[in-house]
Amino acid sequence: MGSILMLIKATLISALLATQASAAPAAPTVLERSGRWVARFDEDGCKILGAFGEGKDQISIQLRQLPSQPNFEISLFGEIFKTEDPFSDMKMAFAPHDGLIKVVTTNGDVNGIPTRISGNWRVDNFRSASPQNDVAPVTPAQEAAVEALDISSGKAVYRLHTATMAGTMRTLRNCMDELMTHWGYDPIQYRTLSHRAEPVGNIGKWVTSSDYPSGAISKGQMAIVHFRLDVDAVGGVGNCVVIAANYPPGLETLACRLIKLRAHFTPALDKDGKAVASFYVNTVRFTLPR
Repeated sequence: MGSILMLIKATLISALLATQASAAPAAPTVLERSGRWVARFDEDGCKILGAFGEGKDQISIQLRQLPSQPNFEISLFGEIFKTEDPFSDMKMAFAPHDGLIKVVTTNGDVNGIPTRISGNWRVDNFRSASPQNDVAPVTPAQEAAVEALDISSGKAVYRLHTATMAGTMRTLRNCMDELMTHWGYDPIQYRTLSHRAEPVGNIGKWVTSSDYPSGAISKGQMAIVHFRLDVDAVGGVGNCVVIAANYPPGLETLACRLIKLRAHFTPALDKDGKAVASFYVNTVRFTLPR
């Protein structure tokens, strides 16, 4: 009897170990960077692009950032991201990290290449809806410590070996200074503001789902409009400039008209506490119900 119990116990332990082994997370496929990071300085933001791996398994990423925004947007390009769904659940994080972060990506394609977009990223993986004035900046040491970007999509797990991001993020900052100058603002004054221009009230009411044209909804079309507002020294909106927008045409004009009508701000304050003209950058997303 005792030998039978021991046999049963040993069998249960073996089954448990086998279950734990099968449940262990898959080892990531490591993709090395193929070539250098490529910088693009455009009116619609500062972009850094890099490709990892080769052939059908190649994944390209783009980091896109605008002045005034402490976080950047990540775009992922590659055949592995092909889907008919407008949104996807994924997990991502810059390494080293304490675990991947679940995000919902907006899906599409760029020049026929499947694309997934996720916003509100920093290389320290800090994600928050806190006002911009309250966000502590990422340190150079944190940028230098980055090793990779880990991505989990379905059962596939990839590690994009970025190596240190210190030089990459420095290039983005230099670009944003140039872009700010192009917009007519002083980068030094902006960095030393004691208070940035901030919206009054709920920005979600600037453009609502009821403003989405019924024709675009019936066609299943979604739109993303990146915009810049020039905010004067009393908090008024002097101008709305569309930085970038995707299809359908015309929604960018609608978004700016509504924002100028509905947006109000507390003005920016310089280092001495004096109200000054400044700007505000954000994004409107016209999305269909999930």
